[in-house]
Amino acid sequence: MSTEQFYDGLADTYHALYPDWGSAVRAQGKALHRLLSRWHASPSDIADVACGIGTQLLGLAERGHHVFGADISARAVQRARRECAAAGVPAALSVADMRKLPLAGSCVDAVICADNALPHLLTDGDVWAALTEMSRILRPGGTVIITTRDYDHVLTAPPSSTLPQVFRSSQGRIISFQLWTWRAGTDVYDLEHFQVHEGADGAWATERRTAAYRAYTRASLTGLASTAGLRNVTWHMPHETGFFQPIMTARTAAHEPPPTRQAGTRNSE
Repeated sequence: MSTEQFYDGLADTYHALYPDWGSAVRAQGKALHRLLSRWHASPSDIADVACGIGTQLLGLAERGHHVFGADISARAVQRARRECAAAGVPAALSVADMRKLPLAGSCVDAVICADNALPHLLTDGDVWAALTEMSRILRPGGTVIITTRDYDHVLTAPPSSTLPQVFRSSQGRIISFQLWTWRAGTDVYDLEHFQVHEGADGAWATERRTAAYRAYTRASLTGLASTAGLRNVTWHMPHETGFFQPIMTARTAAHEPPPTRQAGTRNSE
């Protein structure tokens, strides 16, 4: 199953990964806004290059920012459009790979790539391509914000599963959990994502989706960001930011043009 197929299948029930998705939207928007305020006045022009159903994008728009969203999953983008319409958010949304964004150079103040999206790219070359593309669309003095799982901690004792999460609604419960299978001798794991749905009649139905991730350490992503032309790479931990994952920030130079898109950059997983 490709990354886009994984998120196409998850789009309608992505909110069930949170006990209260609306509260998560507001909390994440607040945390990211506070971090951005260190360098940028509000409102800022922000590109969310892995926008999914709009979790971070909506929270930032609520704080007054001008937002553009892109995601590799067409169904996630469709859901994001519905959520933006319901919230009255005027967001431009597009189906796109973060390694080849449909945006002009130097057009935004900040780029967001949150919720462990970058580690779907399994090679240094693909991550470098994505970071170079993010740098390309940033204005001088712009900021990249990347959030990932805490893989430095994960790799100390690589797990084989996650604890189940329970979402409750008037339609019944949805239980979500993951199984991880590590590829021998690598930092790549294949993920099986299960959602078990409770029906009104008390019957249960199970959905299974698969995806792959690479457990990038903070040092490895810092090095890749530096080779992509980004500067002042800094990591901010959840106890500092109030965001649920570690955050990497990096900046473009204030008075130098960003890198141009590299010929031959791939546009799919």
